[in-house]
Amino acid sequence: MVEYTTIKAEEIKYGTNNFIEVARKEVNGNYFISLSKGYFTPDGQRRYKRGLGFPDEGGIAKSLADSVLKMSEDSGEPVEEISSAKEIKEKAEKKEEKAKEESPETGKETLEIEEEVLEEED
Repeated sequence: MVEYTTIKAEEIKYGTNNFIEVARKEVNGNYFISLSKGYFTPDGQRRYKRGLGFPDEGGIAKSLADSVLKMSEDSGEPVEEISSAKEIKEKAEKKEEKAKEESPETGKETLEIEEEVLEEED
């Protein structure tokens, strides 16, 4: 298996838990650019689906970037997306906590209803 060193990398997040990683890497003294597509697992770990690599020479990176811009109809700024399933979970927990703070009695009623349902099941 070939081992490489990541010189630098940037992550572009999109959708609810997807990302594209753009990186410059080195293997045996040769440099290349890699584009990798992946997603975040529910516990926030990265999983890679596919990748593409090409030599960092001959203007390939600049030509690729120019071609992507020509093909794209999206002229806006990147929209901040939720970057991972972990962040989704954290936001849901914060929202739930805020709801409890705003109406603590509602949480009490819910607990009482849950207790009644559990007693009926026994």
